[in-house]
Amino acid sequence: MAQNFKQIKMRNIGTSATDIPDGANFPTGFHTLIGLNLANTTANAITVSVYITNTNNYYIIKDMTIPSGSAFTHDSKIVLLSGDRLYFVSDTATSLDV
Repeated sequence: MAQNFKQIKMRNIGTSATDIPDGANFPTGFHTLIGLNLANTTANAITVSVYITNTNNYYIIKDMTIPSGSAFTHDSKIVLLSGDRLYFVSDTATSLDV
């Protein structure tokens, strides 16, 4: 069976939670996130969280500090189901690229 891979890039995430897939739930079926990169684009350390919402919040990363000029890679697979949404938030405006 063929696989359809998709790359999603987001820039300048800040203090308002930003989600994929862009304001909608994941569609019917199973979806596997195979990699996740979080980069601090500011001159100071930032604190970030990543969570899945499907009625409740389920944190993948909770209040993790990323130093200035650094990045974090989550290289474990994450399975997302129909109705899930994946959110990213930072404690600093326009500070996080995903």
